[in-house]
Amino acid sequence: MRTFSLPTTVARVYTVWFRGGERRQRFELAVSDDGQSWQTIFDGTSSGNTTGPEPCPAKPFTARYVRLTGHGNTINRWNSLGEIIFLAEQVACAENARTTGASPTRRL
Repeated sequence: MRTFSLPTTVARVYTVWFRGGERRQRFELAVSDDGQSWQTIFDGTSSGNTTGPEPCPAKPFTARYVRLTGHGNTINRWNSLGEIIFLAEQVACAENARTTGASPTRRL
């Protein structure tokens, strides 16, 4: 579980899996403001095509807590998450990104 000090707006989530280029991982992401009541924002699988960061198709959200629950992979019932990356939009940088090609996000 990832706990932010305050409710935080997350624009994108990326996951990195052990043997991510060989196995599809089944998992779900849920968010909460209080750590008690949870809303599932993604329930599905990774592509199984990359060992690098892979975007999770969850829509942007604002929450204090994020929970990833693994449900196994295409080989066995284990999940081996190497990293989870949360990116936040930086509205002030959006114009700069359009003119320079830089990414209008920051890593949380």
